[in-house]
Amino acid sequence: MAEVLNVLTVPVMRKVYRHFNDDLPNECVGMVWDDGEVARLLNQAHSPERFSVSLPLLTEKLAAREGIVVAIYHSHPTGGTHLSSSDESSLRAQWRRDIFIPWLVVDGEGGKLWYPNTEGEITVAGIFVTTDPTFGTDARQAWEYGLVQV
Repeated sequence: MAEVLNVLTVPVMRKVYRHFNDDLPNECVGMVWDDGEVARLLNQAHSPERFSVSLPLLTEKLAAREGIVVAIYHSHPTGGTHLSSSDESSLRAQWRRDIFIPWLVVDGEGGKLWYPNTEGEITVAGIFVTTDPTFGTDARQAWEYGLVQV
C-alpha cells in the first residue's frame, strides 16, 4: 500500500481536486496510474450522491495506455470521506474478482484511501488532509498514519 501512497503525491492530489471542483455539484470519478497520471471518467449518474461508469468507456481508457491503475477515486461533494454502503459493496465485489485496486474517496477537506485487508475487512490505508482544496499557501497537506509524508 505504501507504493500507492508514494504515487498519490500533492501534485497528483491537486489533479484529483481539480476534477472534484470541475464536476461540482456532482460526484467525480477517475483513476490514478502508477506514473501519477489522472484519468477522468464520466459520471453517467450526474448525481451528487452516486456515480456510475460505462464499462465500454472504462475498457477503452484501460486499453489506451500501458501502466497500472493504482487507485480508483471518486468524490462525496456533500461531505464525508467514508464509504457509502454502495461503495463498500462495490469495493468488496471488485476484490472478490481479484481486482486489487484501492479506492480513494475525497471531499472538500481531504480524502481517505480504502482497501480490504487480508481478512476481508475494509480499512483505511491513509488520510489526506487539506484545509483548502485548491492547495493554496495556507493548506496543510499530509498523508497521515506515517505511511508517507508529502
